[in-house]
Amino acid sequence: MLRILVIVFLLVLAAVLGAAAWLGAFARIAVEEREVGPHRFVYRTMIGADPQQVGAITDEIARALDAAGITQRQPLDLFYPAGAREPNEIGWAIGDGDAAKLAALDSSLRQRTIPAAPSLVVEFPWKHPASFVVGYFKVVPALELHREAHGYQDAASYTLNLGDTILYVQPIVK
Repeated sequence: MLRILVIVFLLVLAAVLGAAAWLGAFARIAVEEREVGPHRFVYRTMIGADPQQVGAITDEIARALDAAGITQRQPLDLFYPAGAREPNEIGWAIGDGDAAKLAALDSSLRQRTIPAAPSLVVEFPWKHPASFVVGYFKVVPALELHREAHGYQDAASYTLNLGDTILYVQPIVK
């Protein structure tokens, strides 16, 4: 009986470790400094960072973009540092080819351009929505260490889902 329990335990452990590896838990984190942007951004604001609310807002905006015929887009979510008074911004980066279609969107959707800026950048694998959670716990501490080592201030940061990669971007504030 003990032998069976040990085998079951090892199988479960192997499955958990395999899933963690697949989601990027053991991925090497490399912080780069480079210019990123600009991004044409369609979004709604939200207080907090509840993943279900983020998903609902993302889906709602996706439906509006579909209705306007906007297909060149990538999910982009901007989060302000803890304690900031600004609400987070959840939405989509819009490709240049669909820029003219933005005028057809409902005026309740906010639009702005996130300017190009020198930034801290980390690329993290995207496999599943849970990759954002794993990435958060791996990337945020790496960005914090890099900021501290270079004397940079904390600033709003965003994630841009490029398909098989999540781009974590934090503009450099000296």
